[in-house]
Amino acid sequence: MNFPAASHVAAGIFLLLASTCVAAVSPTTTEPASATELAAKKSSKEYDTIADARRMAAMTPAELMWENVLETNLGSFYLPFYKADKLAGRPTAWDYVADQPGLPRVLLLGDSISRGYTLNVRAALAGKANIHRAPENCGPTANALKKLPLWLGDGKWDVIHFNFGIHDRETPIADYEQRLETIVARLQATGARLIWASSTPLPEQSQYGPNAAIIQRNEVAVRVMAKHGIPVDDLYQLIVPRLADLQNTNDVHFKNQGYAVLGKQVASSITASLSKTNSIWPLAPVKWGKNWGFEKAKDFDPKLPRVLLIGDSICIGYRPVVTQILAGKANVDVWLNPMHQASPELHEILAQVLAQGPYEVIHFNMGLHGWIKGRIPDGQFAPLTRKLVTHLREDSPGAKLIWASTTPITLKGRPTKLDATNNAVILSHNQMAAEVMAGMKVPVDDLYGLMTKHLALGKGDTAHWQAAGYQVLGQQVAAVIEEHLKAKPD
Repeated sequence: MNFPAASHVAAGIFLLLASTCVAAVSPTTTEPASATELAAKKSSKEYDTIADARRMAAMTPAELMWENVLETNLGSFYLPFYKADKLAGRPTAWDYVADQPGLPRVLLLGDSISRGYTLNVRAALAGKANIHRAPENCGPTANALKKLPLWLGDGKWDVIHFNFGIHDRETPIADYEQRLETIVARLQATGARLIWASSTPLPEQSQYGPNAAIIQRNEVAVRVMAKHGIPVDDLYQLIVPRLADLQNTNDVHFKNQGYAVLGKQVASSITASLSKTNSIWPLAPVKWGKNWGFEKAKDFDPKLPRVLLIGDSICIGYRPVVTQILAGKANVDVWLNPMHQASPELHEILAQVLAQGPYEVIHFNMGLHGWIKGRIPDGQFAPLTRKLVTHLREDSPGAKLIWASTTPITLKGRPTKLDATNNAVILSHNQMAAEVMAGMKVPVDDLYGLMTKHLALGKGDTAHWQAAGYQVLGQQVAAVIEEHLKAKPD
């Protein structure tokens, strides 16, 4: 970043040493990061200036330059909290970050919510990325238009994760949209991969006003980001199901557990972005070849629930049918992959896929690529399938999971005749998967049983189906998903 000369900071230290022992700062800005900080406002607004000067005297020139930026930009509320934390030896969101060579550089832009989860993101990505943040509460879009040059500096950014919304709750919608367009253009000019974070909810009984203002601005932001191909880290939908437990009472800010949840999601989104080989998903290794990868719903509608289909070439076949039937009812993302439960990269790539959520329903299958002997070690199908379900639940809390059984394998050229040898493996795997799902309380969409009644619709290549077969499959998958979308939350 561009920082003032270290000599300016040294002069500031001299003045501090000549001052009184304790400095009192009268906070004039709002938005503390938590109710605890708000309650401690009076006692924390004072700090020992001599001790602080000694702290600064021990800094490197680069650290002093960063400190001077903070002195100028943090504001009269945050600055004394920051100094008190540093004198107590506590880490803060605004700590100087010395880049670890060879790691990507990530910039977080946002308000006090972003400040709250910064340390969690740093912890999650330690050794994987250098996580920086703007030297202030970024506030509204109007402030961003003034301060972006300072925040961006002259260094290279690999990923910029950004949000503006809570401080724009009274900004006219047209102005908000136009400012977002300008901000996006300036951020895109850096060459960084961008991630937009939706704004978290406002409690209805609070000083912040109606939550409808946030919903409306999130909708505007989604429209702007879709126009520019920028993925959305939907923190709003992530946190809503757990709001009563994770958000402070009558306060826009969150408890420590809330920031931990938000930080985990942000770290996952950043990891997914860093793993991309270009600006177009697919979240698939080149070795897989074409047709495989991740694709978001076309014509995304933020008012609709989100669904994720996970499957192989059978899913490729029924996916258009499901999408058509659920049009206007759900946004349907899809991850098409040739993996099995023992694939070495399964969970790494799955984490990147789930980071594109959150999802209300995940309909998943993994079967046709694991039946060949030796691919899945003996005795490991059930525990590896259990691990898959656990991963889905941990990275998609609140999602309703639906397991799809694997469709039959028939004799080549004789689609109405089951392959006695290979189909026996499919039956065994389906049975083990059904037992796992029963134990983990995951419903089963029995596509195997469905298609044994429609073997005549087989393509004749042992595993795939004619268009009419995929129509049958798609109708059932869509019906099961719609049933779960209508069901009450667990």
